[in-house]
Amino acid sequence: MGVLHNELRRAMEERWTDGSLMTQLLRYILRNRGLSVSDEHHMSLVHSIMQGVKSVELPGAEPDQTIAITDEDVDRAMHELETTHEVATGGAVMRVVEELSPRILQSLYNALPQALQEWHGAQRAFEERLHDRWKEGLNRLDMLITMAHEAGEMYLGDLQHESTEEEVPPEPLLMNVLTALHCRACRTAREIVCLLKAGYADGAHARWRSLQELAVTAQFLLEHQGDTSKRYLDHAAVERFRAALEYQQHCETLGYDPCSAEEMAKLKKKSDAAIAKYGASFREDYGWAAEALDNPRPTFTQIEASLDMAHWRPWFRLACKSVHAGSHGLHFALGLPEDTPGMLLAGASDAGLTDPGHLMAISLTMVTVAFLTAHPNLDGLVACHCMLKVCDDIGMELLRGHEAMAEKADASFDQS
Repeated sequence: MGVLHNELRRAMEERWTDGSLMTQLLRYILRNRGLSVSDEHHMSLVHSIMQGVKSVELPGAEPDQTIAITDEDVDRAMHELETTHEVATGGAVMRVVEELSPRILQSLYNALPQALQEWHGAQRAFEERLHDRWKEGLNRLDMLITMAHEAGEMYLGDLQHESTEEEVPPEPLLMNVLTALHCRACRTAREIVCLLKAGYADGAHARWRSLQELAVTAQFLLEHQGDTSKRYLDHAAVERFRAALEYQQHCETLGYDPCSAEEMAKLKKKSDAAIAKYGASFREDYGWAAEALDNPRPTFTQIEASLDMAHWRPWFRLACKSVHAGSHGLHFALGLPEDTPGMLLAGASDAGLTDPGHLMAISLTMVTVAFLTAHPNLDGLVACHCMLKVCDDIGMELLRGHEAMAEKADASFDQS
């Protein structure tokens, strides 16, 4: 950050006039030059430098021997101050750090308005260029989310109208769960598009992982009706108690108050009751799916495979690279062009939007189709058909954007 570097350097230059620090720095500088002077002469030199003198005369083998105090001398001396046992035990560097930090921080706050104005201006210009390059695909992503949102609202309106005519839709609990999953899917899709428009393809891909989990869950609940939705909702009691136990373990370290014994007892009672109702397997992470899969220890991968959706696993695992801190993810980024091996990405990029954008469209469509076909009507089926077509169009438009970037990069390479 240029502002931080400039303020740090300025503060150090100001601190240069402090006699206590100057005394120690000059001692190290002289030692590095193989020179030594008396204490009286040393203080005289400190006084001279504090008055702005950059070169000082020293007695030596040559008459009128002089040395110049440079930035390199200061940096080298500061490094010795930081690493020697003398300073480590005396705390001199920490005293300097504690003294400089408030001044530097205040300078940063003073410079903040201008710095932010410049940064925000640069970011807006970048986002405008990105949108111009990817606008066809991005506009269709916005269109798809709007379609999903509006189709959901119309569908709920139709269901409410039917219920007033005493024609209650089947599986009302399933409908409640699918409604909540669909709302969350629409919100997650909007978050992904925000990341794409800002140039964070890897963040969008990581966020897609959650959207895909929503799609798999919605499809699974639709396929396994009966009491599966009830189990899914009741499993929250197990999750809440497990979270409370973990909170109790660390709340003191975090500076928070623990849950009361009464609160913990209530949570435990509800968790125990759910496990007693559905069996020991219900305490597992995906215990709500145990009966439907006939598996006492089900996993999300098994839920996915039971729906013939395992072919999304490679993309799901790839998204994990942007979620977890594994070494594979250190040098992998969708936002890096393919011809930039060894580079690291620390900010936004206008590359790599194709895969997370298309994956988002597919997963949002899957959640919406599960929702609108649980109790199908004509409007819902038409909406599903239109969304499937838009989803395909999104993939093609995003691919065109990717190919246009590649062609431009190749042209630039040929010219160079």
